[in-house]
Amino acid sequence: MKWLLRILDSQRTAFQEGGKLHRLKPVFDATESFFFSPPERTADAPTCATPWT
Repeated sequence: MKWLLRILDSQRTAFQEGGKLHRLKPVFDATESFFFSPPERTADAPTCATPWT
């Protein structure tokens, strides 16, 4: 997977602000997160606070 990481790193500047593909930055970030997410998992379920409690 190093080859994919090298490709993503080389194309990162095109997706930054001012780059020619900056409108697709969310797609780039999602792709990078999908392939290179951290291996740790949370022990508990996520919690959310509701404004009415």
